[in-house]
Amino acid sequence: MSKQFILLTFLFIITLRSFADNLLFDAKDSFTDVLKNISFEEINVAGFSSPTGAIDTLEEYSLSTYEITNRQFASALQYGLENGIISYSSGESLTFNGEKLFDSLPNWGPDVTTIENYGINEIDFNSSTNSFFIDESIADFPVRYVSWYSAYYMAYILNVFNEYESKNQLATWSFDKEATGYSIPSFWQWFRAGSAGSFIYPTGNAIDTSMANFDNVIGNPKKVGSYGPNFFGLYDMAGNVWEWLQDDDESNDGFAFGAGGNWLDGEESMSIVSEPSFSYEKKWFSHRGGIRIAYQNKEFSETSIKAPSSLVGKDFKASWYDSESGEQRSEILYFLSDYEFFLRYEESGSGLYVYSSSFSGYGWDTHNHQGQIFYTIFDESGNPPYTAYVYHLFFSDLNSGTTEIYLGNGKNYSGTFTLNDSPSVNLPDSLVGKIYTESFSQQEDVKVTETLYFKSESELISFYFNENTGSSEIEYSTYTWAKDERNGTLVVTSPSDPAFPEDEPFIGTYSLFFESNSSGFDYYLDQTFYSTSGTFILTESTTGFAPTMLSGQLSMDGTTYLFKENDLVTVRSDAGSSESTYRYIKTGTNSARLETPIADPGVDMTWETSDDTNSTKIELSFASKGEGTTSGDFAGSFSYYPEGTSPPPTKGWMWFDYYPWVYSHEEQGWLYFSQNADKLMVYSVQDKAWREME
Repeated sequence: MSKQFILLTFLFIITLRSFADNLLFDAKDSFTDVLKNISFEEINVAGFSSPTGAIDTLEEYSLSTYEITNRQFASALQYGLENGIISYSSGESLTFNGEKLFDSLPNWGPDVTTIENYGINEIDFNSSTNSFFIDESIADFPVRYVSWYSAYYMAYILNVFNEYESKNQLATWSFDKEATGYSIPSFWQWFRAGSAGSFIYPTGNAIDTSMANFDNVIGNPKKVGSYGPNFFGLYDMAGNVWEWLQDDDESNDGFAFGAGGNWLDGEESMSIVSEPSFSYEKKWFSHRGGIRIAYQNKEFSETSIKAPSSLVGKDFKASWYDSESGEQRSEILYFLSDYEFFLRYEESGSGLYVYSSSFSGYGWDTHNHQGQIFYTIFDESGNPPYTAYVYHLFFSDLNSGTTEIYLGNGKNYSGTFTLNDSPSVNLPDSLVGKIYTESFSQQEDVKVTETLYFKSESELISFYFNENTGSSEIEYSTYTWAKDERNGTLVVTSPSDPAFPEDEPFIGTYSLFFESNSSGFDYYLDQTFYSTSGTFILTESTTGFAPTMLSGQLSMDGTTYLFKENDLVTVRSDAGSSESTYRYIKTGTNSARLETPIADPGVDMTWETSDDTNSTKIELSFASKGEGTTSGDFAGSFSYYPEGTSPPPTKGWMWFDYYPWVYSHEEQGWLYFSQNADKLMVYSVQDKAWREME
């Protein structure tokens, strides 16, 4: 054999060993860091009660975020070996307190040059380095071929490692329920974490093979965390490998239950309601079974941070980011009583949604620093179907914390929340003389503004503007008003359409929630179950330049309107004088709307026919109490002289409200006069033209 061949062989072995080392996780190198960094998710137990009545309450606890991996279990074995808790020699069974942890472990000696000699459990032992190791490619797969005693060992090691030795009751293979530390999850701990109290599957109320590894679609376990988390942030609660539970099967001595199903099981095994559906002998090593660990902090259970016993008079706000839509979202719940609430939901790009609890209610449960808000929203008729919404709250102080959110769309979110006392708000006893301006969006984000002016204790004037279809007619209606501490109920009864006098009056209810003395948000629902939601502002009609009601005269572009009682107006222009009707509403401090004549379907009582009377709709913007500009069906300027005031005289001429014309002997004809802002215009029949008076 040549020296060159020997050298090449030596280099090949060195290279192969180096390659193998790069593909292996050796627990001896980092077992302490691995055990230190096993993550857990806190489970909210507020409102928990078992469906069978077997248990009423659970103390706060956490479950490991992922199923225990090969890397983590190998590290637990290494810790036990380093600290004399277990021992292992080649050819022996690996045991703990007299029970086998694995069916067998092969020995990988220093002379082995391949990485094919894996035991049935996927974790191996190197006698030359006295260390447990595993192929890096499967290090983060769930550990399997483990018995119930292996699961106990994992919790036992975590207790020793974290100095919770009193939790371990090794003589009876149990855990002290009153001590802080780690354990195998009980059935009810697993059930609560998997169902969040109301779901059919750990993934929610639906499951398919895009959500979990089951139904033998993949053909083997997958790396932990390959699918999305459940409501509490736990991965692989359904499928992948089933997980040992602490509970004994009392009908079979030496047997214990498992839960969660595995990659070979069908959909029925993923259901929470089917758990626990099977038990195995504790000594059995299943290639489908694995481990999840529970943690309970008994000291934290005695913390001074307590969720409030009632939410009445509090404002709850949750905020979270929706990565799918790319939107920041928030929801505010205002709790009016132990049943009633207002909801305000906003998306950064999609606007506002408001819901009143007219057909719903909410539930509130607490357990130490945890709380659970549960509410349902029915359709507007108050009948099923309905959608359930859940907030699980974890208080970090008395007014804030983190939350796990289920908003009824089959998806889970994580966010933060605040809970504060509601501010003091004074609602008006009467709406008379006030202007109510509501803004809301219809389908496809069409913006709508509605204005109501309360003329008396029972009469109101209203109209709305739709950015797509334009303005409605000004309408007269009746109303009632009732208030509570922070909310009010406005019921508006509108007369039937003149074209359909046989119809019943139309009734709509505004549920108002006041965030301040003069603003808030509302939810509108009419008798056909049409609903809208938006924000509102309530202002005094006496503020600003625009008058509450019209009196006296208003002139614009050669036309003068003389306003009388009972919605009558005299209209004078170069065409002469005529009597008409009008409606007017103040829409803001300096804005108003005038319609003349009042729209009417005519004798045939049918709209859009030749005998219809259509209104001219004019928007008035007051720059002062006596003048301003117009828009709408007429664009220009106007002058306004309320009753009791007179226009200024022009060049010695006297302006008479009721006689704006005279006969001129010099011109042998009639002269007509019109006020245009601060100018007096005269029209000569002889000249047939308007000119400014000199």
